[in-house]
Amino acid sequence: MSASGLIINLLKPPGMTSHDVIDAMRAIAKMKRIGHAGTLDPAAAGVLLVMTGARARLSSYLMAYDKKYRVEVTFGVATDTGDPQGEIIEEMDASGVGEDEVVAAVAALKGVILMKPHKFSAAKVHGERAYDIARRGDEPDLAERAVVLHQVRLLKFDGGKNPRALIEVHCGKGTYVRSLAEMIGRRVGNCGHASFVLRTEVGPISINDSRTIEELRELADRGELESATLPLEDVLSGYPRARVTPEQVRMLAHGTAVPTTEGGRLGDVVAVYDDADELVGMAEIRGAQPQVLQPRLVLKAGA
Repeated sequence: MSASGLIINLLKPPGMTSHDVIDAMRAIAKMKRIGHAGTLDPAAAGVLLVMTGARARLSSYLMAYDKKYRVEVTFGVATDTGDPQGEIIEEMDASGVGEDEVVAAVAALKGVILMKPHKFSAAKVHGERAYDIARRGDEPDLAERAVVLHQVRLLKFDGGKNPRALIEVHCGKGTYVRSLAEMIGRRVGNCGHASFVLRTEVGPISINDSRTIEELRELADRGELESATLPLEDVLSGYPRARVTPEQVRMLAHGTAVPTTEGGRLGDVVAVYDDADELVGMAEIRGAQPQVLQPRLVLKAGA
């Protein structure tokens, strides 16, 4: 197993918590230090980036990526969890909900909006998960937060007593798609829940290249688990690149900012590589003339 660790594009199945997936990966990889970049609800499926070893330190940078989802919204039924696993708390006649109304409702969901995390989400309230508070029967004190919706569009609509709409969501970090499904239900004058959620992209990482737990277990049994790891240049391709000299690698490893002439916007986070195209770490662009790279995470120490 690589000393630096692995980053795996895992296809999380519905019915497992993200913690269940990590437990399974610990057994497969025979490693304790394993993390993931972005929780998926138990009922949801899709891309879950799993990291082992030192590469788990990249978690916050991968979680910062935009994400894409396919969400099925079922109208006329609301549940306390916002998905099919919860108790029904409201039922309405939704036979009058039409495709045009849904198109108009989702088209208006663009830009920065305020969204309250779902009470059965993994959002933290005074250090405790909201879903733990909700499962005790208490109401978590969740504040609205600003999230970015790049695009929400209708892909398919099926009418009937409980119409269903398949929605594609391209959003920024911190968007709760169950809350979004409930919001769409209210915007068409009814109620609704997310009857299925599939995460299809995390930044540049697509579900088309995901591996199932069974596939990863078979690779591990053959001693080939490392073949499933994603190249760092692919994982971090959503970040601008900067190149540094061996001397600058040593400076960054000691927490010292180094000058850069590659340009960029103040505050941008960049992936830093050495002259052998090996990842040094992540840095933030600061200063004006000249600009400098302030180290935020160093994975490679200078010799």
